[in-house]
Amino acid sequence: EIAGNYDVPEKDWYEWDESYKITYREYVHNQCEKDTGVYSVKSALSRSKLFEHLDPGWVSSLKAHYGAMIIPEILAVLAESRMSRFGRAAAWRNMALFGTLDETRHTQIQLLFAHGLLEKDIQFDWTHKGVHTNDWAIIAARHLCDDMFTASDAIATALQLTFTLESGFTNLQFLGMAADALEVGDIEFGALISSIQTDESRHAQQGEPTLKILLKQGKEIPQKLIDTMFWRSWRIFALLTGLSMDYYTPLEHRQQSFKEFMEEWILKQFVDLFRDLGLEL
Repeated sequence: EIAGNYDVPEKDWYEWDESYKITYREYVHNQCEKDTGVYSVKSALSRSKLFEHLDPGWVSSLKAHYGAMIIPEILAVLAESRMSRFGRAAAWRNMALFGTLDETRHTQIQLLFAHGLLEKDIQFDWTHKGVHTNDWAIIAARHLCDDMFTASDAIATALQLTFTLESGFTNLQFLGMAADALEVGDIEFGALISSIQTDESRHAQQGEPTLKILLKQGKEIPQKLIDTMFWRSWRIFALLTGLSMDYYTPLEHRQQSFKEFMEEWILKQFVDLFRDLGLEL
């Protein structure tokens, strides 16, 4: 029940394959280098007055990001660890184990960075407090994360978390936020979010090979799983990223509207993927 079945023959799972082949030794070496780089930037900037010169709108975006995204990263640890135990293919379980380590790192490193900002602005306590409140936006985000990360079997999690949310939404959001951070002069956050994005782009690869195997049995079930989570993810994305892009980002640093961003980076990618895989738009 936790693994998920969907009438897929056992032999089909032997075809599960993803492009990021990595050993544990390589993984640890790469992550160590990433952490060294990010913490070095944090250390170098800790004595500067960089934060004090950031636009107030951008600071509000940071608070929204930390408040909505960090504690759910802990829930993502549960989602990845479930796939690392109950994924139907050995290669998938191996990949999900690295994903479990990734999400643990994302929680720890972002909590540490946000904690360092408390002495500059007490509202950064929202990083840890936000998800434990009953603010209407938090209720929606918590509801989405609970259903996607902890209330699904391993196969549904791969389709909804790694294929829909990570490949389609958060991975691209982190790319955009890293670019925006450098544009407004927030070098510390830019380095942090870029480091996280490289992890996301790797473990997000679990979704597509799982989807391809499932589609051999028909597209009705995977279509429903992806459609449902796409629209639920969109609502949270519009709330968090939409406000940040259209209202909080300083005008002089605004490269495109949220609508333009969605059409170019999110919708175009999904249209191409759906067309390639034979799914309905």
